[in-house]
Amino acid sequence: IFTEDQLSSYGVTPGIISKMSFFMTSSDDNKPRNTDIYIVHTDKDFFTAGNDWVSVGESDKVYSGSHTLINGWNEFEFNNNFIYEGGNILVCYDDNAGTYSSSKSFKVNTTINNSSLYIRSDVTNYNPSASASYQGNVQTTNNQVRFTWESAKPSVTVTPDPIALGE
Repeated sequence: IFTEDQLSSYGVTPGIISKMSFFMTSSDDNKPRNTDIYIVHTDKDFFTAGNDWVSVGESDKVYSGSHTLINGWNEFEFNNNFIYEGGNILVCYDDNAGTYSSSKSFKVNTTINNSSLYIRSDVTNYNPSASASYQGNVQTTNNQVRFTWESAKPSVTVTPDPIALGE
Protein backbone atom coordinates (compact mmCIF):
# COMPACT_ATOMS: atom_id res chain seq x y z
CA ILE A 1 0.00 0.00 0.00
CA PHE A 2 1.26 3.44 -0.91
CA THR A 3 -0.50 6.20 1.00
CA GLU A 4 -1.41 9.50 -0.56
CA ASP A 5 1.22 11.17 1.65
CA GLN A 6 3.93 8.78 0.39
CA LEU A 7 2.90 9.29 -3.23
CA SER A 8 2.84 13.04 -2.75
CA SER A 9 6.38 12.92 -1.28
CA TYR A 10 7.47 11.15 -4.51
CA GLY A 11 5.86 14.00 -6.48
CA VAL A 12 2.94 11.88 -7.72
CA THR A 13 -0.25 13.87 -8.17
CA PRO A 14 -3.57 12.83 -9.72
CA GLY A 15 -3.08 11.89 -13.34
CA ILE A 16 -2.16 8.96 -15.57
CA ILE A 17 0.46 6.46 -14.36
CA SER A 18 1.99 4.70 -17.37
CA LYS A 19 5.10 2.98 -15.94
CA MET A 20 6.63 1.88 -12.70
CA SER A 21 10.03 0.55 -11.72
CA PHE A 22 11.26 -1.62 -8.83
CA PHE A 23 14.87 -1.63 -7.65
CA MET A 24 16.38 -5.11 -7.33
CA THR A 25 19.43 -5.42 -5.11
CA SER A 26 20.31 -9.03 -5.92
CA SER A 27 19.25 -11.76 -8.30
CA ASP A 28 20.89 -14.92 -9.53
CA ASP A 29 17.97 -15.76 -11.82
CA ASN A 30 18.36 -14.46 -15.36
CA LYS A 31 15.25 -16.20 -16.67
CA PRO A 32 12.21 -14.37 -18.03
CA ARG A 33 9.42 -14.12 -15.43
CA ASN A 34 5.77 -14.04 -16.48
CA THR A 35 4.53 -11.07 -14.51
CA ASP A 36 1.20 -9.34 -13.88
CA ILE A 37 0.92 -6.01 -12.06
CA TYR A 38 -2.36 -4.73 -10.67
CA ILE A 39 -3.06 -1.28 -9.19
CA VAL A 40 -6.22 -0.27 -7.33
CA HIS A 41 -7.34 2.63 -5.19
CA THR A 42 -7.89 1.59 -1.57
CA ASP A 43 -9.21 3.09 1.65
CA LYS A 44 -6.69 1.02 3.61
CA ASP A 45 -3.68 2.73 5.13
CA PHE A 46 -2.07 -0.59 6.13
CA PHE A 47 -2.75 -4.32 6.46
CA THR A 48 -4.05 -5.61 9.80
CA ALA A 49 -3.08 -9.28 9.35
CA GLY A 50 -1.84 -11.88 6.87
CA ASN A 51 -5.35 -12.43 5.50
CA ASP A 52 -6.26 -8.73 5.03
CA TRP A 53 -6.03 -8.83 1.23
CA VAL A 54 -7.34 -6.13 -1.10
CA SER A 55 -9.40 -7.57 -3.93
CA VAL A 56 -8.02 -7.10 -7.45
CA GLY A 57 -9.55 -8.19 -10.73
CA GLU A 58 -8.74 -8.41 -14.42
CA SER A 59 -9.81 -4.78 -14.97
CA ASP A 60 -7.17 -3.66 -12.41
CA LYS A 61 -4.30 -5.27 -14.36
CA VAL A 62 -1.96 -2.61 -15.72
CA TYR A 63 0.87 -4.88 -16.89
CA SER A 64 1.08 -8.42 -18.19
CA GLY A 65 4.18 -9.76 -19.87
CA SER A 66 7.55 -11.43 -19.66
CA HIS A 67 10.36 -9.63 -17.87
CA THR A 68 13.89 -10.69 -16.92
CA LEU A 69 14.74 -9.16 -13.56
CA ILE A 70 18.13 -7.44 -13.36
CA ASN A 71 20.11 -5.87 -10.54
CA GLY A 72 19.11 -2.20 -10.48
CA TRP A 73 15.92 -0.56 -11.74
CA ASN A 74 13.41 -2.85 -13.49
CA GLU A 75 10.95 -0.81 -15.52
CA PHE A 76 7.48 -2.03 -16.46
CA GLU A 77 5.68 -0.05 -19.16
CA PHE A 78 1.97 -0.60 -18.59
CA ASN A 79 -0.28 -2.27 -21.14
CA ASN A 80 -3.16 -0.30 -19.55
CA ASN A 81 -2.50 3.04 -17.88
CA PHE A 82 -3.75 3.61 -14.34
CA ILE A 83 -5.84 6.71 -13.66
CA TYR A 84 -4.65 7.96 -10.27
CA GLU A 85 -7.39 10.04 -8.69
CA GLY A 86 -5.57 10.78 -5.43
CA GLY A 87 -5.72 8.78 -2.20
CA ASN A 88 -4.03 5.48 -1.34
CA ILE A 89 -3.19 2.80 -3.89
CA LEU A 90 -2.28 -0.86 -3.70
CA VAL A 91 0.29 -2.30 -6.10
CA CYS A 92 0.06 -6.08 -6.56
CA TYR A 93 3.08 -7.75 -8.22
CA ASP A 94 2.16 -11.29 -9.33
CA ASP A 95 5.04 -13.50 -10.48
CA ASN A 96 3.60 -16.37 -12.51
CA ALA A 97 6.92 -18.04 -13.35
CA GLY A 98 6.10 -21.07 -11.22
CA THR A 99 9.41 -21.03 -9.36
CA TYR A 100 10.58 -19.18 -6.28
CA SER A 101 14.12 -18.03 -5.71
CA SER A 102 15.19 -16.85 -2.27
CA SER A 103 18.15 -15.02 -3.77
CA LYS A 104 15.97 -12.22 -5.12
CA SER A 105 15.71 -9.10 -3.04
CA PHE A 106 14.35 -5.65 -3.71
CA LYS A 107 15.31 -2.31 -2.20
CA VAL A 108 12.65 -1.32 0.32
CA ASN A 109 11.71 1.62 2.52
CA THR A 110 10.76 1.04 6.15
CA THR A 111 7.23 2.12 7.05
CA ILE A 112 5.50 2.67 10.38
CA ASN A 113 2.65 0.23 9.66
CA ASN A 114 2.22 -3.05 7.77
CA SER A 115 2.37 -1.61 4.25
CA SER A 116 3.20 -4.91 2.53
CA LEU A 117 1.45 -8.25 2.42
CA TYR A 118 3.01 -11.12 0.51
CA ILE A 119 2.71 -14.84 -0.09
CA ARG A 120 5.05 -17.17 -1.97
CA SER A 121 5.44 -20.84 -2.72
CA ASP A 122 7.66 -23.19 -4.68
CA VAL A 123 4.66 -25.14 -5.98
CA THR A 124 1.53 -22.95 -5.85
CA ASN A 125 0.87 -20.10 -8.28
CA TYR A 126 -1.48 -17.96 -6.19
CA ASN A 127 -4.31 -16.13 -7.91
CA PRO A 128 -4.55 -12.51 -6.69
CA SER A 129 -8.23 -12.41 -7.72
CA ALA A 130 -9.02 -15.24 -5.26
CA SER A 131 -6.84 -14.19 -2.33
CA ALA A 132 -9.48 -14.11 0.43
CA SER A 133 -8.56 -17.58 1.74
CA TYR A 134 -4.76 -17.13 1.57
CA GLN A 135 -2.65 -16.59 4.68
CA GLY A 136 0.26 -14.31 3.86
CA ASN A 137 2.87 -12.34 5.77
CA VAL A 138 2.78 -8.64 6.61
CA GLN A 139 5.83 -6.36 6.71
CA THR A 140 6.58 -2.80 7.70
CA THR A 141 8.22 -2.07 4.34
CA ASN A 142 7.35 -0.86 0.85
CA ASN A 143 9.31 -1.62 -2.27
CA GLN A 144 11.29 1.34 -3.49
CA VAL A 145 9.52 2.33 -6.69
CA ARG A 146 9.48 4.97 -9.39
CA PHE A 147 6.24 5.97 -11.06
CA THR A 148 6.01 7.62 -14.48
CA TRP A 149 2.89 9.70 -14.80
CA GLU A 150 1.30 12.67 -16.50
CA SER A 151 -0.28 15.13 -14.14
CA ALA A 152 -3.99 15.74 -14.63
CA LYS A 153 -4.38 19.06 -16.36
CA PRO A 154 -7.59 20.99 -16.18
CA SER A 155 -9.34 21.17 -19.51
CA VAL A 156 -10.32 24.58 -20.72
CA THR A 157 -13.12 25.23 -23.14
CA VAL A 158 -13.09 28.58 -24.84
CA THR A 159 -16.14 29.87 -26.65
CA PRO A 160 -15.33 33.15 -28.40
CA ASP A 161 -17.95 35.86 -28.68
CA PRO A 162 -19.12 36.45 -32.24
CA ILE A 163 -17.42 39.35 -33.94
CA ALA A 164 -19.30 41.56 -36.36
CA LEU A 165 -17.06 41.97 -39.42
CA GLY A 166 -19.32 44.37 -41.23
CA GLU A 167 -21.52 43.91 -44.23
